Amino acid sequence: MRVTISICDCGLRQFRIVAGILRWNGFDMFSSAIDHLVVTAPTLAAGIQFVEQKLGCRMQPGGRHPRMGTHNALLRIGVDCYLEVISIDPDAVPPARSRWFELDMLL
Repeated sequence: MRVTISICDCGLRQFRIVAGILRWNGFDMFSSAIDHLVVTAPTLAAGIQFVEQKLGCRMQPGGRHPRMGTHNALLRIGVDCYLEVISIDPDAVPPARSRWFELDMLL
């Protein structure tokens, strides 16, 4: 299973860690606060199983994102931070644009 872990700030910008430095669109981000960590998975059940197996804790039901054709599960990991498992919602209408976190690459 391919699992991608992304870091998002409050503005929902997706970051990558490059050589220990948080990067967004090629720019180093030294003053951002982490809002949530994201695990993408081919199915929500597979992503939940992965996280629960690795961390030994239960994910909570999240919600659906109709505009993006995705759904999620959540785990609070701090006062202002959470872990999100997200995948394509098979019951949703596919969006006209690409989904978040390159989820369309999992198809």
